[in-house]
Amino acid sequence: MESIRTKWAELNFIVMPYKEYKDKFTLGSVEDIMQALDDHQVSVQTMLGTRFVSEIRPAVEEWEKKLVLISEILDEWLTCQR
Repeated sequence: MESIRTKWAELNFIVMPYKEYKDKFTLGSVEDIMQALDDHQVSVQTMLGTRFVSEIRPAVEEWEKKLVLISEILDEWLTCQR
């Protein structure tokens, strides 16, 4: 869990200026974020599937919800941007 928390603390969204506007931006490359999101969702699901998760289950479930929310927001953001 600590590696997931650390990675998300380090990740940043890259924003690019939109055309010649000074106050409008679009998302730049999200490949690193999407890769981390996919990897961490798989890791969290794997943790939840083990019997050894009982002591940290609330923290793992919280991160599961956070990752789902990030995924939904990112999908909507990219759809809107298209």
